Amino acid sequence: MSGVALLELLLVGTTTLGCGATLDQWRVQLREDDRWAAEQNARDWLQRGDWDRALASLERAQAAPSLSPRFAIESTRQKAHALEELGRHEESLAHLRYLHDHHPEALVEDELPPQTIHADFDDGSVRPLPRIDIPEPRYSRYASWAGVGGEVRVLFALDEDGHPKDIRVLGPAHPLLASLAIEAVAGARLRHRKDRAVLPLHWTVRFQFDAQQVPAAVGSVSGAGRGS
Repeated sequence: MSGVALLELLLVGTTTLGCGATLDQWRVQLREDDRWAAEQNARDWLQRGDWDRALASLERAQAAPSLSPRFAIESTRQKAHALEELGRHEESLAHLRYLHDHHPEALVEDELPPQTIHADFDDGSVRPLPRIDIPEPRYSRYASWAGVGGEVRVLFALDEDGHPKDIRVLGPAHPLLASLAIEAVAGARLRHRKDRAVLPLHWTVRFQFDAQQVPAAVGSVSGAGRGS
């Protein structure tokens, strides 16, 4: 290869790499601009009382690998408010519990009812429970674009009708992934009504969110302790 041809090849390679780096930076800035616009839109929808659109905008605004504690608290509070207005009471409380457990500076204790479920089970047992159906969680395309992923573990109980209550996110979790896991658990149902009398009261489920795949419960639904 001639010296001139080699120089041209090196220049092309350098230019390509430079453009690639610039393109990555542009994509990051574009995502941040989109998040900022979504945050403003969420405030507008909340003021107008359009709770569904507010939730959609908040989901979009939370789509970043990391969020400042201030925005994590503010946006999760706003979600809790919108969910309560929509009549999704257990999901709203679950978001407040998330703040109570993982952002104590949010000071939401007075907004929560007395705790009725604990992470420490009575007998310490864990056993498979195949008779509960939990829908696959949604996975926001904005979360995928931002590369937001990870594991979320959720503890919950069943009321006398077999519906989830006292939903609680265990361990650290991204606010957006916590919301999606809470939403999925809120849709859990007993497969057979007759099982109410024989199944444990406390349940845990683990979700794995992968930016490259569709998330799902990953075979760790378990129950422990009937409680009083």
